[in-house]
Amino acid sequence: MKKSMYKTIVSIILVTIVTVSCAPVQEATKTVESVDAESVVIEDSAMEEKNSGVMAPEFELKDLQGNTYRLSDLAGEKIYMKYWASWCSICLAGLSEIDALSNMDTEFKVFTVVTPGANGEQSEQDFREWFEGLEYEHITVLIDTEAQLGKELNVRAFPTSVFIGSDGKIIEALPGHKSNEEIIEKVATFY
Repeated sequence: MKKSMYKTIVSIILVTIVTVSCAPVQEATKTVESVDAESVVIEDSAMEEKNSGVMAPEFELKDLQGNTYRLSDLAGEKIYMKYWASWCSICLAGLSEIDALSNMDTEFKVFTVVTPGANGEQSEQDFREWFEGLEYEHITVLIDTEAQLGKELNVRAFPTSVFIGSDGKIIEALPGHKSNEEIIEKVATFY
């Protein structure tokens, strides 16, 4: 009698396991078949705000050629900004690297920022003349007059790398030199 009861219990358990394990597979197939383009768009728009952090302040900076750059014009783009100074030996040693990064086909925009007349930097005119004498062809240098944006981004040392997500949120501001490999790896970690 014990053997027959044991066989009955084992049979019930096996039938239950088979029935339960097959049901979700059939349900999942139905769910996949019911997905349409609208639900995909809704999911994509929900991904737009996946970065944590505070919104970067709106900025309007000119480059050395007089072109204007605004954060609002860069919406949807990841941004890497390197704050540096002409008197900073670590910054100068990294310029060839940032020139190479600026020339790469990356998934983010690369800018460098200087603060003429502030933080020991030379005047804007002197900086322009000095930089034109260098042989960097791909670096976009933005001018942060009075270091206003730098203050808002809490830049306290040179060089400082500022990472901004495609949603306009500040991901991180890191003092010290970052190699191109480190920059690319960091940008890959956020939206």
